[in-house]
Amino acid sequence: MTRDVSVNECEWLHRNFKEGEIVFEYPLYISSYMNNKGIICSEKDSESPFFELPKDALKKVNPGDV
Repeated sequence: MTRDVSVNECEWLHRNFKEGEIVFEYPLYISSYMNNKGIICSEKDSESPFFELPKDALKKVNPGDV
């Protein structure tokens, strides 16, 4: 996470996310959940539940980089 994302900003989230946290892009998302401003993520690699986070709050890194 490159910035904090709160439930006030994204009311569908189950909790606040803090800058520096690691989330995983969810590979099995259903396209109807996705919009052009967000990326479907999960807290554990390839595990649900999944949720949408704003693209501008995420930075893609390679597994060896973390």
